[in-house]
Amino acid sequence: MAFSLYRDNSLAPILEKVTDTASSSISYHSRLGHEIPEELSNIATQYRPTTPIEIVSEHTTEQIGTMEQGTRGFLVQHFRNEVLKITSQKDPVTCLRNILNPLLDSKPVAKPDDVEQAEKKACQVTMTLSIAALSRMRMRKLQIELTNRIMRIHYLKELPDDWQSLLQEYITATRDNDYIRTCVDRGLHDPFLIKSERKVDAAILQAALVEIGKQELNFAPPLEKESRAIGGTRTEMTQKQRTEAFLKRVVVSIIGGAFLVGPMWLMILVKTPYSSLIITTVFVFVAGLAAARVLNGDIHVVSVTAAYAAVLVVFVGANGSSA
Repeated sequence: MAFSLYRDNSLAPILEKVTDTASSSISYHSRLGHEIPEELSNIATQYRPTTPIEIVSEHTTEQIGTMEQGTRGFLVQHFRNEVLKITSQKDPVTCLRNILNPLLDSKPVAKPDDVEQAEKKACQVTMTLSIAALSRMRMRKLQIELTNRIMRIHYLKELPDDWQSLLQEYITATRDNDYIRTCVDRGLHDPFLIKSERKVDAAILQAALVEIGKQELNFAPPLEKESRAIGGTRTEMTQKQRTEAFLKRVVVSIIGGAFLVGPMWLMILVKTPYSSLIITTVFVFVAGLAAARVLNGDIHVVSVTAAYAAVLVVFVGANGSSA
């Protein structure tokens, strides 16, 4: 009943008149010259009747607060294993034994230094914090909020005020996630991963553990020989990209030459009735699979495969006529 009154805009003037009854009567008596005690005025203001609009607003506020708490709990449980991962670098049995022995033994047993260092080394771990997982958490949170707004539009015939801003934030979060996904090939230089395998990141992780009252972990030695900037400097990354592109072109040229020269040599060395057809068929299929793996467009894959098959067919015809 309260929701129906809230949605019916025609009853709003009536509700306002009912709400202002006490205040209007006080002003009326004031105009007649009657003095109204200040205590009576305060009581009338304090015990003003509650309107259905206020009841709906209170219930809506409580529902929004409960929904936000449930959303936060769901996001924490759903993403807590994605935002932080700890991986053991050595034997987990030895590491577990080293952790449980102080808890089970009443008196610690003295160990040689070399044994203690070996067990300590066996418990080395790596920690990885994923900022990309935080981006996905942001998308999920916005998705939940947009779902709530759409339900209110459809079932309660309401138009929330913040649906446009939520939609814009969701679109922006989707674009940001697409960009984050393009950085996955950077490996150790991925700016959206905080790894203990990097020197500076390891120090940051240890400081964060101490700040929240946790014990420092025995991180494995960093893979970096020296501290580097986040994502690498512009000069370093440009030189690396150029080197990788050159090596990639060299590999492609070697593979392409092998696909052209290899079947020619086989056709000349192997003299059987169907050797040329079998060699051509096998190499064409392998070249088609390689093109499908590397190229993106379907037309490009078909064009490259057809051109390669045409070259081999010409060589088969020339070899057959010479034979």
